[in-house]
Amino acid sequence: MKIGTTISILRREKGYSQTRFADMIGISQTALSHIEKSYSIPHPENFKKICEALGVPGGYIYLLSIDENDIPARQLPLFREFQPIIEKMISKILEQ
Repeated sequence: MKIGTTISILRREKGYSQTRFADMIGISQTALSHIEKSYSIPHPENFKKICEALGVPGGYIYLLSIDENDIPARQLPLFREFQPIIEKMISKILEQ
């Protein structure tokens, strides 16, 4: 998964439209759309605002953005084993 896809999923889980979320972080809806479609990556300042608006640390977005295409074939079994465990741990941390 790409960072933009992760941002889009988290935004929708919070119930924000693209327009409202773009306003919240101070960018245009078109710029947010380009980020979510992975046409561009967010500027570091905007990424920080995105994380704050979503209530998640940047590492969480990066972790959720990793998929099997990012992992060398020889390490896929280990990735498949640990990914669900790590996601559960992060979810529990964020719930506190």
